[in-house]
Amino acid sequence: MKVSVAASDVIYIYPELPPVFAIPQTPAHVLGVLNWQQSLVPVIDLGRHWGLQSEPNCAASQSVMVLLMLADTRLGAMALEQIPERVMVADSSQCELPASLEPWQALTASCFMDASHGAVPILDLNAVFGGG
Repeated sequence: MKVSVAASDVIYIYPELPPVFAIPQTPAHVLGVLNWQQSLVPVIDLGRHWGLQSEPNCAASQSVMVLLMLADTRLGAMALEQIPERVMVADSSQCELPASLEPWQALTASCFMDASHGAVPILDLNAVFGGG
């Protein structure tokens, strides 16, 4: 599944996974934290968050990480299987979230139609990382 974030929210793309330190008693989709300029940043795996991966230790499939700016100068990071691609989206490409993606509506800010991938949700990063 493809999802998107605003380009202005992307701070850094790690070409390979940096050290991630596990935190006990966190949800399965929280891989741990990483150290970014002396700040601890939560790292999540959206595949696990949305139940798209069934194996308990799926982190091995993740090979890159994206550091993101959330509201109020908070940071978050997402583990990904591949380096994200930049896509220019026109306002006219906005679409309704398809019924098949409705379970994730609480985590999306909007949606756009892409010629190659169909409907692509735009993530609400504050919702994804637990509020503001």
